[in-house]
Amino acid sequence: PFWLQTLANALGVSLNVPQKGEFGAALGAARLAMAAHSGATLSDIMTKPEIAQTVEPDLSLSDAYEEKYAQYQALYPAVKSAMGPQQ
Repeated sequence: PFWLQTLANALGVSLNVPQKGEFGAALGAARLAMAAHSGATLSDIMTKPEIAQTVEPDLSLSDAYEEKYAQYQALYPAVKSAMGPQQ
C-alpha cells in the first residue's frame, strides 16, 4: 500500500487499516444517528474494528519530508500570487 506508507511517513504516525472496508465516515454517521434515535449510549453502539494491518512510518525519512515541506512553505506565496485572484 504505497499511499498508506507515504501518508504514515509524511505524518510520522502509525496507521491502522481495518479488516473490513465499511468502516468510515458513513458508518460513524449512521451509528451516531442510531444512538440519537434509540437513546443507546455510544459505548453500546461503537465497537473498535478488527485491525488487519498497521503501517508504521519510516522515521529515517523525516528529515527529507521536513526539508521538502519547508521548501513548499517558502514557495507557496509566490505560486499563490502567480495563480491570480481566487473566485
